[in-house]
Amino acid sequence: MVRDGQMRDGQMRNGKMVAIKDTQVTLHEEDTQREWKPPYVPSKHQAP
Repeated sequence: MVRDGQMRDGQMRNGKMVAIKDTQVTLHEEDTQREWKPPYVPSKHQAP
């Protein structure tokens, strides 16, 4: 689960990460059933 602050209304939304690529993720918002694709930068410190 992810939480994201939306610029359009200032609300925090719950969602799920449904896909990941080199530079973006696809998130599915639970309440509105919308998907969005924000930029993604992987962490240099990955768990073993």
